[in-house]
Amino acid sequence: MLLNNRIQRASIIYHHISFFNRLVARRFMEVAKSVATADIKRQKMAMKIGTHSGTFHCDEALACYLLKRLPEYEDAEVIRSRDPDVLSKCDIVVDVGGVYDPASHRYDHHQR
Repeated sequence: MLLNNRIQRASIIYHHISFFNRLVARRFMEVAKSVATADIKRQKMAMKIGTHSGTFHCDEALACYLLKRLPEYEDAEVIRSRDPDVLSKCDIVVDVGGVYDPASHRYDHHQR
């Protein structure tokens, strides 16, 4: 009888430890997922789309709209400027700057 009680207690302890480990693992996964999601949101918020200031034209309006439809730019801020220093801080620049270079994400079709 004594052996049976010990086995029963050991089984209960094992069950509680396993349950605790599952809770800890589940909580760890929830925290890891929320941290990863927060990092992705922070990265998205940091993205900047640069285009020219002044009158809107169909080409940059369409470019900005299409970029904002992509997951990596959906929360991006559109920066309107012709100042090269301001545009150099943008992640992607469309329709301004006189440079067409996909490697550096500069897309101006007015280059000379």
